[in-house]
Amino acid sequence: MGIAAGLLPTGRRRRQPSFFLSLGEFDAIIRNFTTKAQSTQRRITEKRICILCVPGACVVKYEVHARSVNVRRNQAVSTVSTNSDRLIVGCGYLGQRVASKWQSSGRTFALTRSRVDELRAFGLTPIVGDVMDQQSLRALPPVSTIVYAVGFDRSADYSMRDVYVTGLRHVLEALSGKPRIVYVSSTSVYGQTDGSWVDETSAAEPSEESGKIVLEAEATLRSQRPEAIILRFAGIYGPGRLLRRITAIQSSEPIAADPDRYLNLIHVDDGAAVLLAAAEKGRDGETYNVADDRPPTRREFYTELARLLGAPPPTFVPGSDRANRRIGNARMKREFSIALRYPSFVEGLAQAVNTPTPD
Repeated sequence: MGIAAGLLPTGRRRRQPSFFLSLGEFDAIIRNFTTKAQSTQRRITEKRICILCVPGACVVKYEVHARSVNVRRNQAVSTVSTNSDRLIVGCGYLGQRVASKWQSSGRTFALTRSRVDELRAFGLTPIVGDVMDQQSLRALPPVSTIVYAVGFDRSADYSMRDVYVTGLRHVLEALSGKPRIVYVSSTSVYGQTDGSWVDETSAAEPSEESGKIVLEAEATLRSQRPEAIILRFAGIYGPGRLLRRITAIQSSEPIAADPDRYLNLIHVDDGAAVLLAAAEKGRDGETYNVADDRPPTRREFYTELARLLGAPPPTFVPGSDRANRRIGNARMKREFSIALRYPSFVEGLAQAVNTPTPD
């Protein structure tokens, strides 16, 4: 006998609906609309099923009760997920700016190892977890969009491959449903050393180990979620991200780099705008370079930084970096219809140097 999904009619009896589901199918539908309340110790969701038999059909009344209680690591989420819910995995320098733009529409969850109070004060719903701890990822809620922007913490106990490849695989395996995934990658996947222009059709053949790991992470994502959108970011800079360089310039320390090789950059505010546009307009399965309009040489970049600081012009000594390419952004600008606030390092450095940052 089939099972009709619905409640008993009230008042005058009428013919039961002709839409039939198996109990397993009905349960799957309910799970898709129910946020699981979990802790690291136990699942705290109760389900009650009442099967009411009437002539011609067996009607299911299905109730889900999720009790909001304080648990050891996560606070249970007891409301139903909506299409506007989003998740940021790696809510740092870039991710937090994306989250600030999403605060006015729906909930934004953020996976964090320890920054619960900070993220909650910022208006986010923190979820305590670690990409390297599969058990902790069971608390991930169903959402419509995921921004994955995990960076490498050199002070952690894991290798770069562990974090970028294995950690990503853990998160993908923990996801429910088919959310839109926007993945923050890097232009380090390109290995060109001749100063040529590079676009998304150029060969991705990195010579450095870090670039090879980033490319392996992209392949992992494509193998499991081929529809994901990959954003290959150039070097992100902005307020609070120039401290080491400023110190070197102000102290007249020589810079270990070839002054005539190119830098590829994107201001953090423009990077966040591109990420938001990708979540809304990006084509499934596409890859986009994210960079500004004018890659400077290192000499140009550090000379302008010194000028803004009122410091002597920089000096250089030979370095080990062989990368030398110019990242093209035509696809990004064309498909996202985006105008950069800081189209080059000249505008971006002025804003970054002159913007106060929290202590």
